[in-house]
Amino acid sequence: MSHTQEPGQTETEQSGKPKSKRVLYPYGSASPERDDAITVLGVLKVATASQIMRLVRPHLTDNKPIRNALLDLSKHGLVVSEGNTAGPRGRIGTPGRAGPAAQKLWRLRAAGLDYADTVMEEGVDGGLARGVARGGAKHAMAVNETVTAFVRGGTL
Repeated sequence: MSHTQEPGQTETEQSGKPKSKRVLYPYGSASPERDDAITVLGVLKVATASQIMRLVRPHLTDNKPIRNALLDLSKHGLVVSEGNTAGPRGRIGTPGRAGPAAQKLWRLRAAGLDYADTVMEEGVDGGLARGVARGGAKHAMAVNETVTAFVRGGTL
């Protein structure tokens, strides 16, 4: 699932020299994590970093590499976080509320959809999930958990 040119790779500093990878990707993500995040979002349309991690990097115990990849992709205008799993009422898991802590929901932007089409072997089906994350995406999260259970061979 690798590609020949990363987004932003041709950017240059004022001196005309190519920017360093640290400038292009300030969160320090690696190309495989970025490609994996783009691929998962190309299929699921909206997901949390933890869901992406469980699908493509199940051996990890912390989703930090995936979160960094999403932040770097966001810097390049490929993905966006428009809400969280708690929905518009606020953060679940804070004092006085029950349930797990809210997680950011990520989706592809138009440029990310085009980029995903080049990264994915069979291309992308469907469009963008605009506005889904603003409401907490409860149905999408349940579908993602079901997909994860099937792919990982576990149970719900």
